[in-house]
Amino acid sequence: MISLDISNAFNSVRWSDIIRILFEEEVPEYLIQMIKDFLSDRFIVDEENCFEFQYNVGVPQGSCLGPILFLLIADRLLRDLNTDDKTKVIMFADDILTLTADSAVYRFSESTKIPLDKVLAGIPPLDLSIKFHQEKFMLIKLKNDILINDELLIASNVNVPPPRVPSWRGRRSFWNIEHSNSNMNNESNFNYYTDGSKIDGRTGCGIALFRGGEEIKTLSIRLNNDSSVFMADAYAIKTALLEAQSLNDSTTPVHIFTDSMSVLKSFEVVNDRFQIITDMKTISENLNCFFHWVKVHVGTHDNERADILAKEATYKDDVDVFLGTPRSLNNLKIRNQILNSWQFRRANSLQSRFTFGLCPDVDLKRCFGDFFIN
Repeated sequence: MISLDISNAFNSVRWSDIIRILFEEEVPEYLIQMIKDFLSDRFIVDEENCFEFQYNVGVPQGSCLGPILFLLIADRLLRDLNTDDKTKVIMFADDILTLTADSAVYRFSESTKIPLDKVLAGIPPLDLSIKFHQEKFMLIKLKNDILINDELLIASNVNVPPPRVPSWRGRRSFWNIEHSNSNMNNESNFNYYTDGSKIDGRTGCGIALFRGGEEIKTLSIRLNNDSSVFMADAYAIKTALLEAQSLNDSTTPVHIFTDSMSVLKSFEVVNDRFQIITDMKTISENLNCFFHWVKVHVGTHDNERADILAKEATYKDDVDVFLGTPRSLNNLKIRNQILNSWQFRRANSLQSRFTFGLCPDVDLKRCFGDFFIN
């Protein structure tokens, strides 16, 4: 998208161009004569310096006819610029907006060359110039569905990071090692143990609530298969926070335990990469909660209980919650497809067979090299 502004647009339109366009549009002659009389014999008078001069450009501003006359020029301009199917030129008053869509950034210069050349040349024969200090360029990425190996990657299902915020407006949460808080085993505390699991491509998470050493409630939630273990651990913590919020008790300490160091580290970041982390920070603001990291598979009964619940969730037939697809997973699928297509072309090509004998497999890394030569 390229935005341009016509320099002194309303005052630069030549009257001869207006009359010519009226004739070309087959406007009745008596109306053309009226407009000629309206535009003719106009003077700019400087009474203070006793000076006046006649002019023949510009549409009279402040009159009802002025905007209509400028729209004649704008309509002709748009007709001359909209000649390519890939490019659309629109106007708002004297602002020109050029929209183009293509499959690669480097092709934009080709698709916009024809209309921009006309604009930069003064939009002949209208002879209108552009304010070169007010041009703007904006690249808008469109989300399109992609088909890879009979698998449809739906753009609307991709997890998009939340918008960045200034550092002083960001929020951070902090966490502890398990034994750093000696009061967390108090009988009045709510202790939530959470875990995520992925088995045979199926993802699930588990939550176990303990109070005073007694198991109060358990949850086993099946997630969509594209969800990563990170997302499963994060959703387990978010569910625990929602469960704690439903207790309507903002004073009783709530301790949340997880063996996912990556999720806890995400709490410390000001700008979140995942919307679910932002949601967790928002929920925890109204709770008296503490986050703890526990070591995995060392015999901690409560944490092992959450691990069993997460594994049981992967065997459920129906998906309970759809979290979308991580953008990194889609990027990995696209990259693998590109490498597979590259490998197929290389293996079946009749050229560069000697090089193929040295490096039969394509790779993004250097396949062959000599340190002393390179």
